[in-house]
Amino acid sequence: MPTRVYIQPPTSDFPSKMRVEEQYELKERKKLTVDTTGTSYTTTTTNPALAIIIVDGDDVQIDTQTISEDSPVIKDGGSLSMTLGRKQTTFYAKAVNTSANVYILIFG
Repeated sequence: MPTRVYIQPPTSDFPSKMRVEEQYELKERKKLTVDTTGTSYTTTTTNPALAIIIVDGDDVQIDTQTISEDSPVIKDGGSLSMTLGRKQTTFYAKAVNTSANVYILIFG
């Protein structure tokens, strides 16, 4: 059975008769081992998708542009989610101190 993610807006924002529920299935799973020199991974989505990025091992800077001082840092054990459109997306990741595993799950 495929993994599914259900997203439902809070009922306080949407009356019960206007409730919206979307279903996403796991389309892609990628494990990156990153160090302080960094690495990248490119994926193409043909429909809107949801990416969940999970970090294990060290704090990691991650971005869809090249890594800079302004790139967000995901703490060890933390995660980040983002929506992806119908396009090619490249994830850039770089460990802050040593090395880490970055898991990228894409639901569409």
